[in-house]
Amino acid sequence: MRARLGRRGYTVALAEAGRELGGRVTRESRLPGLAAWARVRDYRLQQLKQMPTVESFLDSRLGADDVLEYGFRHVVIATGAQWRRDGTARFHHTPIPIADDAELLTPDDLMAGKRPSGGHVVLYDDDHYYMGSVLAELLVAEGRRVTFVTPSGEVANWARNTLEQEKIQTRLLQLGVDIRAHHALTRVNRGGVEIACVFTGKPSSITGDSVLLVTARDPRDALYLDLQARRSDWVAAGITSVKLIGDANAPGLIAAPSMRATAMRRNWMRPTSATPCPSSATSRNCRLCRTWTHEGAVSAVIRRLPLRTTACTHLRAA
Repeated sequence: MRARLGRRGYTVALAEAGRELGGRVTRESRLPGLAAWARVRDYRLQQLKQMPTVESFLDSRLGADDVLEYGFRHVVIATGAQWRRDGTARFHHTPIPIADDAELLTPDDLMAGKRPSGGHVVLYDDDHYYMGSVLAELLVAEGRRVTFVTPSGEVANWARNTLEQEKIQTRLLQLGVDIRAHHALTRVNRGGVEIACVFTGKPSSITGDSVLLVTARDPRDALYLDLQARRSDWVAAGITSVKLIGDANAPGLIAAPSMRATAMRRNWMRPTSATPCPSSATSRNCRLCRTWTHEGAVSAVIRRLPLRTTACTHLRAA
């Protein structure tokens, strides 16, 4: 989105909290089999370098006071999401018991370079896409034994939508990963976990040195909430809008933030003079209406809301 705004002539300041750009794409592209994803980041960074109106500032974590002090007219917050550490996800809607002295890891820990202390890791996957399997492959490649526990009947069940599930499970079996399907994690202890059959509830236990939770993610929206709580200060700071986008708004697939940024960019600084569309109410012959109708459909899919159909009253520049 920042590249598109730069092309339109907007002055854009990109404050990156870390020491390198790319966010989630940069981190995940370092995992086994995902290196090709870095091409998306590399292309966009190259585009940014060619835009004199776009400046990037690394290692620049901002708070609400910083944003208000700088006085940007429009603020877009894309602070991402973080993996939960309490077992909450699709199967468990509330945290599970976890011993204080248990060695617990999340995907964020592994992508930041942290590693289990022991040789046997129990991986609990209630995310059901690629993350659990690529982390299992990473750990095996580093010489660790992995027991893969999932409430689903198979590894990476959602990957059936991308025609990858069979290849993923085959790969893990070839690597010697012990797969425990149809079992949910019920408790994390030091030196192991307790699990239960999702059908009968029959309990069992697995010994292990560390536990890796691949469950749900929470949005990092603290900066957005702080700014919303200080709306009375916006006018004095020159701020007219604060928007929350990407995983910081609603954690989703890695492609979803790009879709949301595209939708936002298309509506950026929408003109304020309304003129009825010269075409029919269905707007099939209007390029602008087709764009906005598509954006509405994307938004409806992302948020899982019904798509409202109305007569075209798109906003057109005078």
